[in-house]
Amino acid sequence: MIGINLSGANLTDTILAGADLTDANLSNANLTSANLGQCKFIRANLSGANLTKACLDVVEFMDTDMSGAECSQRIQVYL
Repeated sequence: MIGINLSGANLTDTILAGADLTDANLSNANLTSANLGQCKFIRANLSGANLTKACLDVVEFMDTDMSGAECSQRIQVYL
């Protein structure tokens, strides 16, 4: 799924676990309750995305735009 454009898509309850979303455009996407466990978001655009109740276990973020993204849970960052 590298480079995929899902801008504005309704991905509620979608299972994307383990997906490589490098360079993906998910701006303004609705990812409510989506399973994003073990996904790679490298240089991805998640600006304005709704991540409410999304599973973000062991997710890799690098150079990811999350400006304006909505997230109801705490995200732990490991460096």
